[in-house]
Amino acid sequence: MKLTVLLKVLVRLVPLIALGIVLRPLTFRPAAGSTLTKVLEGEWSVHLDEMLIAINGSVWWTGYTMETELAQRIAITDTYLKVQGGRPMALDREFCSISQDLENSLGGGAGQHVWESVAWKSELEGAVVQFRREEDAYTKRFHPLDRYLDDGLLDGLTEDMDLRILLPKEPVTVGDEWDIDLASLPDLLSPGGYFAWTIESEGTTRMLSDALDPALMGELRHVLGSMLEGRATVEYVAEDDGHSQLDISIDIEGTKKVDDLLELVTEIVAESPGWGTIEFERFDLEFALKAAGTAQWDTQRGHISSLALEGKVQSAMDLEIIWDAGSDFLIGVRTAVSGDFVQRFDTR
Repeated sequence: MKLTVLLKVLVRLVPLIALGIVLRPLTFRPAAGSTLTKVLEGEWSVHLDEMLIAINGSVWWTGYTMETELAQRIAITDTYLKVQGGRPMALDREFCSISQDLENSLGGGAGQHVWESVAWKSELEGAVVQFRREEDAYTKRFHPLDRYLDDGLLDGLTEDMDLRILLPKEPVTVGDEWDIDLASLPDLLSPGGYFAWTIESEGTTRMLSDALDPALMGELRHVLGSMLEGRATVEYVAEDDGHSQLDISIDIEGTKKVDDLLELVTEIVAESPGWGTIEFERFDLEFALKAAGTAQWDTQRGHISSLALEGKVQSAMDLEIIWDAGSDFLIGVRTAVSGDFVQRFDTR
C-alpha cells in the first residue's frame, strides 16, 4: 500500500519538477502550544415567497408575507497542545463571546402584522472546553474551573473550527482544483456545531421562538449533510506573501430521501408538550444553495487565515399531517422561502 502511494506521488512529481512547477502541501500544522483567536460572523436575510395552510380540504391561511434577518457572531480562542496527522490531538477552546440576533416580521392577508425580536445567548460563553482525540473520535469535557456547567452543553459541539474541510488530500500547485466532501459541508457553513443556544424574546408574540427549537440544530446539521448532492470545489489560485489564495464554489441541493429528516421531525414533535398526536401523511422537501467565496491559508504557520463567502438559498416544503387534538384534523402546509447569506471568518 505504501509503495503504491509513493509511486503515485512520483508519477505526478517528475513531470512537474521538469517544468519547474512547485507543489505546495497545504496542511494543518500549527505549532504545539500556539494559540489562535477565530471570529465567525454571519448574516442571513430570508423572505417568504409562498405559504398556504389548508384544514380538512379548505384553505384557511394564504397571502402571508415574512421577512427575517439573522446575525451571528462567535469568537473563540484555540490553544493547540498537540497536533498530529493533520489534526489537533489535544485542544483547549475558550468561548470568548457567543451571540445571535433575529428580527422577524410577519404580515397577514387580513391586515394583521406580527413583529418579533429574538436574541440567543449561550451558557458556553466564557467557558473552556477540552477536546482530546482518542482512537477515532474526540472526547469533550469542561476545564476543571468550569465543571459546574451541565455536560449536556457539550453534546452538539464539534472540534473543527479550522476549516480543514478546505484542504486537499495531496500537494497542489496553482491552478489545481479539488472537491469538498459534501457530507462534511456543515463544517464549513456552520463551523463548531451547535452552541447550546438559549432564547430571550421581545415583541408582540413569541411566534417564531416558540416554533424554533435550537436543540434541533445540532442533530439537523448531520442529517442535512447526508442529504446533499451536487458539487463544492476549492481552487488554488495564487500564492502571496506566505498565504495560499483559494477560490470556493458551492452548488448543491437536497436529495429526495427525507426519511431520516422526517424521523427527526417526528421525534421533536412527539416530545413537544400540548401538541396532541401528529401523524405525517406526506413530507416533501426541496432546497438548494449556491455560494462563492475566497479563503486564505497561512502556508507558513499551517492554519486558516480568513474566509469570505456569499450565497443564495431556496427551500420549499409540502406536507400533510393528521392532527389528533380531541378530533382529527387533516392539515396541509405548503411553503417556499428564499434568501441570501454572507459569512466571514477571520483569525488573529
